[in-house]
Amino acid sequence: MKLTAIYGATPGCDHGLETVSALIYETFLELGETVSEIRIDEKVPCYGGAPSPAVERIMADAALSDGVMFIYATNLYAPCARAQIFLEHLCDARFTGALKDKNIFLLTSAPEYGEGASLNYVARVFGALGGYCAVSLGLNGRLINDMDDALKTSIEKYAEDYYRVIRQNRRFIIPGDIPVNRAETGKERPGAPPAAEHKKQTITAAELIKTIDMDSFTQRQEQDIDEITQYFANKYKDDVQKAKGADVIKEPLVESAPPPAPRLKTCRRMTQNLPRYFQPQLAGGITACVQFSIAGDENFDGYITVQNTECAYADGISQTPDVTILCDAAVWQDVLKGRFTAQRAFMTGHLKVRGNFMLLTKFDQLFKTGGSYV
Repeated sequence: MKLTAIYGATPGCDHGLETVSALIYETFLELGETVSEIRIDEKVPCYGGAPSPAVERIMADAALSDGVMFIYATNLYAPCARAQIFLEHLCDARFTGALKDKNIFLLTSAPEYGEGASLNYVARVFGALGGYCAVSLGLNGRLINDMDDALKTSIEKYAEDYYRVIRQNRRFIIPGDIPVNRAETGKERPGAPPAAEHKKQTITAAELIKTIDMDSFTQRQEQDIDEITQYFANKYKDDVQKAKGADVIKEPLVESAPPPAPRLKTCRRMTQNLPRYFQPQLAGGITACVQFSIAGDENFDGYITVQNTECAYADGISQTPDVTILCDAAVWQDVLKGRFTAQRAFMTGHLKVRGNFMLLTKFDQLFKTGGSYV
């Protein structure tokens, strides 16, 4: 899978995007995929009708990608200057349809407000190029500065949702909103019924963008949450050719930040993520609460509740567990990695059980052990 992130925010004025994008890249990395980040910088000139080699290279990379992320800062309901300059280059007719059938992930952050209207505008621009904004996430800088575990988890879920869309090669229908009806004279007449004999009208990205209402506000930043995880590592460098006949000068098109160290697969984290490996098709009619009491190198308590096809994990001690598993952290980690079953650990004396022993056999069936419990 090839994923490309186009990053358009001025250093020092990103409203927390560095933090959020690093978290999203890390989520993809944990899933086994890397993101190639391309940073829009001062090498991209203001659009004046002339082609930009830097923009052409970015779009060529995006066209070869399975998924494209556009990460940019928002100021006063609109993309920041660096991102807006890049978008204006996309008005060039050569880029019409450049992102056909691409699923886009839009990510923006504003100092306090305006991210909703900005996302709506950018979504329509990418729609004009044939892409579909399958996932959109708008945040504000103050929220990111005060980020808690709940917000962090939600951001990871947005990345997981996008990963799932790409993996499923999901296709969306892009709704049209530009009137193309004509009267018999051939002139545009809004509201006129379509004439069968008229050829299909084409429209350029530039014409579409002129119709966009920058004052229309939308509230597009609520839910989109479920499974997966992973991150970033590639650097993107290419040759930039200067004036005609000049020697080719190699210089980096992007300045990629080094990838953060991957998160450790601790026993506690692996246990917390068990619901991701729950097999609901095998759980029909089962209602149970499984308590974990783990000691040794890691010491923690938690429990999983299963109700038919639903499964959830919570830290702490349940008041009404059906079965309690007491185990050393190293042994429990081996069970989660699939080196042996929970039932075998019990039979060899490495694991103790209180309560309904039969649920221990159910545990081995309901959870697909041996996966990456990150």
